[in-house]
Amino acid sequence: MKPISRERLFEQIRNRIAAKEKNAIQVKTESVLSVALAFPNSYAVGMANLGFQSVYRIFNEFTEVRCERAFFDRSFPVRTRTIESGNELRYFDVVAFSISFELDIPNVVKFLSEAGIEPVAAERDEREPFVILGGTASFMNPGPLSLFADVMVLGEFEPVSDFLVDALLKYREKRLSRFQLLELLASSPGFYVPCFNHSDFRIEKIHADLKQMSPQYSVIRSADSHFRDMFLLEVGRGCGRRCRFCAASHIYHPYRIFSTGKIIETVDQHAGDAKKIGLIGAALSDYPGLLDLCRTLAAKNYELGLSSFRLDMITPEFLEIFERANVNSIAFAPEAGSERMRKIINKNLSHEVILQAAHSLSESKINHIKFYFMIG
Repeated sequence: MKPISRERLFEQIRNRIAAKEKNAIQVKTESVLSVALAFPNSYAVGMANLGFQSVYRIFNEFTEVRCERAFFDRSFPVRTRTIESGNELRYFDVVAFSISFELDIPNVVKFLSEAGIEPVAAERDEREPFVILGGTASFMNPGPLSLFADVMVLGEFEPVSDFLVDALLKYREKRLSRFQLLELLASSPGFYVPCFNHSDFRIEKIHADLKQMSPQYSVIRSADSHFRDMFLLEVGRGCGRRCRFCAASHIYHPYRIFSTGKIIETVDQHAGDAKKIGLIGAALSDYPGLLDLCRTLAAKNYELGLSSFRLDMITPEFLEIFERANVNSIAFAPEAGSERMRKIINKNLSHEVILQAAHSLSESKINHIKFYFMIG
């Protein structure tokens, strides 16, 4: 019996993935500009990333753009083809990376090399795809990735997406040379072009005005995601507590929230047949309307999934709603074992507060508690 080729095996995998997904995006078959959105980690991790899903949706909302996904998944026999069409990354006009973790940086280089794309930007041929790097890891510290990027998006994507796509379309239609495209982006806030912006370049990050937009949400739900079929929804960005060790409170500063009305409206319009809502935010417990929001979602018969919760925010009212919404697991982040160290890093939680919260939880129906600590 003839063995199945790697390409044929990947074709079976991507068809199986597509069949299991609930995808609200209709990807175009033809477009002026083609974008491969690459995640340098597994499919399960990538599809649990709300930022990755948001960029995918935003690109596809442009009438002249087609955006497809690719994952550096070690279980895939071929990692350089997209899920939607199976096309090779090297045939796209743009390859855009969403990078969330510093340990994924080597995967960016491997991804490009395996795809037949020169990893080093200065040595990349003009006929090769234009490479864009973005995501938390890139704008937290652009330095380690600058060697591989034609351009880096520093900050949130929504405020710069119109400008970026307009520039890329002009380049694709040969109204701009590659050099002119880089020059244009280098002179614009929110972009870092390593070949133009040198080491003394002052990074100007762009932040979205949440009052003028709706929350980002899962446009694709999959049983193969780490969060399975959960509908993910952001409640805000940044954090006002400014713990010394926390990147999110600094790179997403200032702390901004969506109104409860906008969050409920987004659920009503886009959650579909989802049974579980995952509320996402670096400072979820500080959201001023959280109790009412959880109460409203529980009344709509949704189960709830919560990102890390503050121990000093555990109250009988919250526990009652969590039980109604079938929350059986919750995560906390004391970060350090001693009260002295917690004060140093601005994580002001006393031993008494931690023990009292643990006692309250032990008397509830929540049967899994996860604690995050830093060592070293």
